[in-house]
Amino acid sequence: GEYMDDRLVVIVEIEGIMRPGAVCGVLTDHATNMKKAWKVFKDNRPNLTCNGWGAHMMNIIMKDVLALDPVKDVLNSATVVYSQ
Repeated sequence: GEYMDDRLVVIVEIEGIMRPGAVCGVLTDHATNMKKAWKVFKDNRPNLTCNGWGAHMMNIIMKDVLALDPVKDVLNSATVVYSQ
């Protein structure tokens, strides 16, 4: 988490946007190391928010849903109908 916090700070400093009011939050994926970095980042900068990317979470959920046997059966049936 601390390493990722350091990397986030470097990126923000390189872009020259670490002035008051220029950054209101950080958006990342939901990896464990990023969640740890959020805590470190927010502890050092309480005015900022950290969030996971919603589209990334939806992608993860859909992969799990599409792996369910009943859903696979429907998809296989639809493929057969479509391909004929």
